[in-house]
Amino acid sequence: MQALRELHARNVPIITLCSGAFVAGNAGLLDGRHCAIHFTTRDEFRLRFPKAIPVIDKAYIKDGGIISCPGGTAIDLAADLIRQHCGLVRSQKVLKYLLVEEPAAPVKKTQQKVTLNEPDVYENELVSKVIEFMKHHLDSPVPLAKVAEFAGVTFRQLNLIFTQCTGYSAAVYWRRMRLEQARKLMTDSSNSINAIAVATGFADASHLIAWFRKHYGETPSSFRKRRREVERLVKE
Repeated sequence: MQALRELHARNVPIITLCSGAFVAGNAGLLDGRHCAIHFTTRDEFRLRFPKAIPVIDKAYIKDGGIISCPGGTAIDLAADLIRQHCGLVRSQKVLKYLLVEEPAAPVKKTQQKVTLNEPDVYENELVSKVIEFMKHHLDSPVPLAKVAEFAGVTFRQLNLIFTQCTGYSAAVYWRRMRLEQARKLMTDSSNSINAIAVATGFADASHLIAWFRKHYGETPSSFRKRRREVERLVKE
């Protein structure tokens, strides 16, 4: 703890990943500062560090010399640091080497409709309709051609509309939803990865692991191990 305080006093940037935020919090370095944490630890984090400002919808945050990251999205932070110090070209090469897609530009949503309980409502009614369909068929291998038929448009039109409204093709958007659900199941249950893969529409455990690693920058097993570590720290 003292070492962290001394480094911070010397204006040395401090990066916290996963449970590292709890370490920084115990050192008193997050008082009055915004800190990016995983949504599953927000309540415990608030109880332990009432003076800190936890944020759950950011890949990472820089505030007062402290760079915090939930962990699964550490690739975004790494890419940004490489971009700042080595340039855009090298950053793109690293992402390509790691088989990571560059993040799409944020899409503006309808301010009147969007609430904390409805994070995926977009201006286009067709997109909202299809998203609802996707939510109810996360475990189903329904072909996107059938989804387009449900929406009353062609496959090409569906992808075009989705890309315009969300920044992702329909296939990528649906896969991201499946991955989010898979991560939620990994957090809330002790089900095997194979069972979770089946429940979220992936062919098998290997298929889920490959996409989970590409999207979150870690394997399901490392994610669960990190969660157990966080829970252990919270109970101490």
